[in-house]
Amino acid sequence: MQPQFSLPDNHNKLATLASFKNVHQDETIIVCGCGESLNQFEQPERFITIGVNDIGRRFHPDYLVVVNPRNQFKGDRLHYLVNSQARYLFSQYGDLQIPHPQLIKFQLGTRGGTDFSNPAVLHYTQNSPYVALCLAIHMGAKRIGLIGIDFTDHHFFAKTGRHPLNRYLNNINEEYARLANVATEMGLKWLI
Repeated sequence: MQPQFSLPDNHNKLATLASFKNVHQDETIIVCGCGESLNQFEQPERFITIGVNDIGRRFHPDYLVVVNPRNQFKGDRLHYLVNSQARYLFSQYGDLQIPHPQLIKFQLGTRGGTDFSNPAVLHYTQNSPYVALCLAIHMGAKRIGLIGIDFTDHHFFAKTGRHPLNRYLNNINEEYARLANVATEMGLKWLI
């Protein structure tokens, strides 16, 4: 069961990233990565959620962000993308070959970008949750919570070993800090 929230009257025609600008103005959105702390997220259906990759193993978010190419999802990870029940799936790939009825293609902006003046792009870094966080800001969220963005040794679904981006953690922290500063200046509140 997903939260009851209203989309604009033209919600069935939301076909571009720009059409999602401020669609959740002043609402709360929880951005979910695939880290171990996601297992502590109880009753996600109470919230508007943006998840990444194969989060569908745990629950189906309202919005799913996939910025990795299809061939990077090994084993059964692709199964959870193909069978996603997210309301909308966002990706920069038009040829993702995922039969989702609401695939929203967008352009990647600037690496580590924090400028939200162009409604047709989402900025990125080395990790998908950054893009999901930019989507939440683009959608006009007033309050954003983060969970599962751990960079610990395992994913929420298995003992997968050391996170491949762990060696870049200082850089990742700096990128998120810059984005958090800009978002706070925009009036966004962080849920801790």
